[in-house]
Amino acid sequence: MSKLGVHVGSGNRTGFGEMLDAGPAVVVAVDQNVMAEVRRRAPGAVIAFRTQMPDGLDNPPGLLETPICDIPLVAARWCESRWPIWAGNPGADYYIVNNELDVSTLESAQKLNAFFLACMAWCEGVGLRAGICSFSTGCPSDDGGLTLEQRWQPLLPAVAYAALHGHVLVLHAHAMDHGPLSQTGESIAYRHERTLRYFAQHGLKPLVIIGELSNGVGGIEPNVPAYMLEVGAWDVHVMDSVWRDQVIGGALYGYNAAETLRPAAFEIASWIAAHPTPTTPIDPPPPPPDPIRTYHRVYHLLPQSATYADLLTAIFDADKRHETVGRSIDDAFVTSEHLLSRKIHVWNMAAFTEFNGSATVLE
Repeated sequence: MSKLGVHVGSGNRTGFGEMLDAGPAVVVAVDQNVMAEVRRRAPGAVIAFRTQMPDGLDNPPGLLETPICDIPLVAARWCESRWPIWAGNPGADYYIVNNELDVSTLESAQKLNAFFLACMAWCEGVGLRAGICSFSTGCPSDDGGLTLEQRWQPLLPAVAYAALHGHVLVLHAHAMDHGPLSQTGESIAYRHERTLRYFAQHGLKPLVIIGELSNGVGGIEPNVPAYMLEVGAWDVHVMDSVWRDQVIGGALYGYNAAETLRPAAFEIASWIAAHPTPTTPIDPPPPPPDPIRTYHRVYHLLPQSATYADLLTAIFDADKRHETVGRSIDDAFVTSEHLLSRKIHVWNMAAFTEFNGSATVLE
């Protein structure tokens, strides 16, 4: 199957069944109990469920103004309020805990990190796996003097926990007025790749769902042929990417009150059916190069005749400054392209030369 899937938030979803029969990669359902139908018609699809019930909210009110010490309790109460809806809609692979509360400051990132960690732990307690983040298009952003990477850094503990415990990260990608989608590169369409590249630098390999994907702001924009060209290009790119195996899929947005995929339902289903995911292994991205580490060397050179007491004296003096003690002239003068300077303290010069002296410095 391709990496394309479908987002469904409305019961008015003509063509949804045909897409399921084609074998979508992912189905994101918002307050739509479609799990049984998806399992029957698209057994390979991953299902992520989100609810706005019982209060119509996407996020806990005032979460980012809450003291960080109180965040775990807020998260637990939030999940408890969602639980009756989650329990009444069983069978999803992931339950998305919030929606589009983006990182504005490093403090907000720290609070979101605490929130997501607590939500994942709560979900595990009732046997569920969580979907975290649900960041909006282009987020985490590079606005306001902070980069995407700087905004992700305080969230790395939550990302690591998700990767280790089977939870998933959710991100959104709408071309909006920056499109067409395929021309937005890593600013929108493939921003998740920049994110995954940063995670890889920290040894992290979480799974990601693009929970909302469109060539505009939802629905079929600007028309069916142009729309299919763009979402098809996105699909091909992701299937060919070195990050392919970490991207579960992109949910085309969507069947909702304001949008519908109906005009392109046949074309979407035909595309998915005709574009199986490649089975050849993807070479992992190369690891980042090791940083070049330069250093200065200080070596305490003792003669072969040095006693054990002499060695202890030298080591006691050198160790607290992370300096080297040894008896080999060859070792003392070992060189390296990363060596910036060398200083050798010769203990008992008389043992090496005909000159007297207790210690001499050689530069």
